[in-house]
Amino acid sequence: MRRKFLNDAARAWLSGLLAGLVLCAFALSVMGQEQEQEVDPSIARGRSEPEAKYQLRAAKRLGGKTEVVLFDGTRADIVTMSWAIEVDFADKWAEAVGQSLYYAAVTQKEPGIVLILENRGRDAKYVQRCLVLCHKLNIKLWLMGPDWLSGPGFDQ
Repeated sequence: MRRKFLNDAARAWLSGLLAGLVLCAFALSVMGQEQEQEVDPSIARGRSEPEAKYQLRAAKRLGGKTEVVLFDGTRADIVTMSWAIEVDFADKWAEAVGQSLYYAAVTQKEPGIVLILENRGRDAKYVQRCLVLCHKLNIKLWLMGPDWLSGPGFDQ
């Protein structure tokens, strides 16, 4: 009798656990659907244009392909014959350094960064910080605004 009671209690506990897991899975799937419908994250942060637009313009100027899928499922923003390039806004310069080095290691190309400047005055401090590491780590750096791109081979 005692054994049957424990089995019933265990069965009820497992049923409750399973119901909770199903509910969590449902909630996560609904949240995932909501995220798919959100605005581009760069626009949501008050950016004037999404990163993808800058990425396409830079890739065209540099002769590269965009969103190149690497062996582990990550995506390099731009890959050219010589460079693996991360494109990012100036305030995300530190992330850009790490990502460009990773993409370069995986693709066996030189690391590069296209740093997007939305406000030259405000973004100057980020450019300075990025330049220090780019010089130290031998990373090519291009600076890009809404209608310009400057850097190796593109100084205007």
